[in-house]
Amino acid sequence: MKHIRITRGASVLAALSLGLTSLASVATAPAASATPAECASWPRPSSLPHGTVIREEALEGDKSIKLVVGQINGRQAGWAVIGGWTGMHDFFWLDVSTTGGNGNMQCGPFSSSGPNEPWWTPAHYASSDPNLRFRACARAAWTDYDVCTSWW
Repeated sequence: MKHIRITRGASVLAALSLGLTSLASVATAPAASATPAECASWPRPSSLPHGTVIREEALEGDKSIKLVVGQINGRQAGWAVIGGWTGMHDFFWLDVSTTGGNGNMQCGPFSSSGPNEPWWTPAHYASSDPNLRFRACARAAWTDYDVCTSWW
Protein backbone atom coordinates (compact mmCIF):
# COMPACT_ATOMS: atom_id res chain seq x y z
CA MET A 1 0.00 0.00 0.00
CA LYS A 2 1.33 3.40 -1.00
CA HIS A 3 1.26 6.22 1.49
CA ILE A 4 0.54 9.68 0.11
CA ARG A 5 1.98 12.50 2.08
CA ILE A 6 0.01 15.73 2.00
CA THR A 7 1.78 18.88 2.99
CA ARG A 8 -1.03 21.12 4.06
CA GLY A 9 1.12 24.01 5.12
CA ALA A 10 2.57 24.44 1.63
CA SER A 11 -0.87 24.12 0.02
CA VAL A 12 -2.39 26.68 2.36
CA LEU A 13 0.57 28.99 1.90
CA ALA A 14 0.32 28.75 -1.90
CA ALA A 15 -3.43 29.41 -1.84
CA LEU A 16 -2.98 32.30 0.55
CA SER A 17 -0.22 33.73 -1.60
CA LEU A 18 -2.42 33.57 -4.71
CA GLY A 19 -5.30 35.18 -2.83
CA LEU A 20 -3.15 38.01 -1.49
CA THR A 21 -1.61 38.60 -4.91
CA SER A 22 -5.09 38.85 -6.43
CA LEU A 23 -6.24 41.14 -3.64
CA ALA A 24 -3.20 43.37 -4.06
CA SER A 25 -3.83 43.76 -7.77
CA VAL A 26 -7.41 44.87 -7.08
CA ALA A 27 -6.41 47.21 -4.25
CA THR A 28 -3.67 48.88 -6.24
CA ALA A 29 -5.50 49.23 -9.55
CA PRO A 30 -4.95 52.79 -10.72
CA ALA A 31 -7.91 55.06 -11.34
CA ALA A 32 -8.77 55.61 -14.95
CA SER A 33 -9.25 59.27 -15.75
CA ALA A 34 -12.34 60.41 -17.55
CA THR A 35 -11.45 61.99 -20.86
CA PRO A 36 -12.05 65.74 -21.02
CA ALA A 37 -14.99 65.06 -23.34
CA GLU A 38 -16.52 62.56 -20.88
CA CYS A 39 -16.11 64.89 -17.93
CA ALA A 40 -17.29 67.89 -19.93
CA SER A 41 -20.49 66.03 -20.82
CA TRP A 42 -21.37 65.52 -17.15
CA PRO A 43 -23.79 68.09 -15.74
CA ARG A 44 -22.03 71.10 -14.27
CA PRO A 45 -24.16 73.96 -13.01
CA SER A 46 -22.83 77.49 -13.49
CA SER A 47 -23.31 78.26 -9.79
CA LEU A 48 -22.67 76.15 -6.71
CA PRO A 49 -25.45 73.57 -6.66
CA HIS A 50 -27.36 73.02 -3.45
CA GLY A 51 -27.37 69.55 -2.03
CA THR A 52 -26.78 67.42 1.04
CA VAL A 53 -23.28 66.72 2.29
CA ILE A 54 -23.09 62.94 2.43
CA ARG A 55 -19.39 62.56 3.31
CA GLU A 56 -16.71 65.03 4.43
CA GLU A 57 -13.00 64.81 5.20
CA ALA A 58 -10.75 67.51 6.66
CA LEU A 59 -7.72 68.72 4.73
CA GLU A 60 -4.73 70.65 5.99
CA GLY A 61 -5.16 74.40 6.26
CA ASP A 62 -8.79 74.73 7.41
CA LYS A 63 -10.36 73.26 4.32
CA SER A 64 -12.35 70.15 3.54
CA ILE A 65 -13.45 67.92 0.69
CA LYS A 66 -17.13 67.00 0.58
CA LEU A 67 -19.24 64.54 -1.36
CA VAL A 68 -22.54 66.25 -2.05
CA VAL A 69 -25.73 64.71 -3.44
CA GLY A 70 -28.63 66.71 -4.82
CA GLN A 71 -30.94 67.30 -7.75
CA ILE A 72 -29.61 68.51 -11.09
CA ASN A 73 -32.03 68.84 -13.97
CA GLY A 74 -34.59 66.91 -11.91
CA ARG A 75 -32.29 63.91 -11.35
CA GLN A 76 -30.24 62.83 -8.34
CA ALA A 77 -26.51 63.40 -8.84
CA GLY A 78 -23.29 63.46 -6.83
CA TRP A 79 -20.34 65.85 -7.01
CA ALA A 80 -17.25 66.90 -5.03
CA VAL A 81 -16.85 70.30 -3.36
CA ILE A 82 -13.67 71.70 -1.85
CA GLY A 83 -14.25 74.51 0.62
CA GLY A 84 -12.73 76.51 3.43
CA TRP A 85 -9.45 78.38 3.04
CA THR A 86 -8.82 77.15 -0.49
CA GLY A 87 -5.87 78.24 -2.60
CA MET A 88 -4.70 77.99 -6.18
CA HIS A 89 -2.68 74.83 -5.58
CA ASP A 90 -5.46 72.75 -4.03
CA PHE A 91 -6.57 69.90 -6.28
CA PHE A 92 -9.86 68.01 -6.09
CA TRP A 93 -11.76 65.40 -8.10
CA LEU A 94 -14.73 63.04 -8.16
CA ASP A 95 -14.19 59.29 -8.31
CA VAL A 96 -17.01 57.25 -9.87
CA SER A 97 -17.08 53.47 -9.64
CA THR A 98 -19.41 51.12 -11.48
CA THR A 99 -17.91 48.11 -9.67
CA GLY A 100 -18.87 48.88 -6.08
CA GLY A 101 -15.64 50.76 -5.33
CA ASN A 102 -13.27 48.14 -6.83
CA GLY A 103 -11.73 50.40 -9.43
CA ASN A 104 -12.97 53.76 -10.52
CA MET A 105 -12.95 56.54 -13.08
CA GLN A 106 -11.53 59.86 -11.90
CA CYS A 107 -13.07 63.12 -13.09
CA GLY A 108 -10.32 65.65 -12.48
CA PRO A 109 -8.16 66.75 -10.85
CA PHE A 110 -9.33 70.33 -10.90
CA SER A 111 -7.54 73.23 -9.25
CA SER A 112 -9.31 75.91 -7.26
CA SER A 113 -8.72 79.15 -9.12
CA GLY A 114 -9.12 81.63 -6.32
CA PRO A 115 -8.68 81.93 -2.58
CA ASN A 116 -11.27 80.97 0.02
CA GLU A 117 -14.03 79.98 -2.38
CA PRO A 118 -15.91 76.71 -2.71
CA TRP A 119 -15.17 74.91 -5.99
CA TRP A 120 -16.96 71.88 -7.37
CA THR A 121 -16.57 69.15 -9.94
CA PRO A 122 -18.97 68.18 -12.67
CA ALA A 123 -21.72 65.96 -11.29
CA HIS A 124 -22.46 62.36 -12.16
CA TYR A 125 -26.04 61.14 -12.19
CA ALA A 126 -26.95 58.50 -9.63
CA SER A 127 -28.93 55.37 -10.46
CA SER A 128 -30.51 52.38 -8.77
CA ASP A 129 -27.45 50.27 -9.69
CA PRO A 130 -25.98 49.12 -6.34
CA ASN A 131 -22.49 49.05 -7.90
CA LEU A 132 -22.51 52.76 -8.82
CA ARG A 133 -20.54 54.57 -6.13
CA PHE A 134 -19.10 58.07 -5.67
CA ARG A 135 -16.37 59.54 -3.50
CA ALA A 136 -14.74 62.97 -3.32
CA CYS A 137 -10.95 63.36 -3.17
CA ALA A 138 -8.47 66.18 -2.81
CA ARG A 139 -4.84 67.05 -2.33
CA ALA A 140 -4.25 70.21 -0.31
CA ALA A 141 -1.60 72.63 -1.52
CA TRP A 142 1.94 71.75 -0.54
CA THR A 143 1.07 68.27 0.70
CA ASP A 144 2.10 65.02 -0.93
CA TYR A 145 -0.92 62.84 -0.12
CA ASP A 146 -4.53 62.49 -1.23
CA VAL A 147 -7.56 62.51 1.05
CA CYS A 148 -10.78 60.78 -0.06
CA THR A 149 -14.19 60.37 1.51
CA SER A 150 -15.55 56.87 1.87
CA TRP A 151 -17.65 55.52 -1.01
CA TRP A 152 -21.34 56.35 -1.20
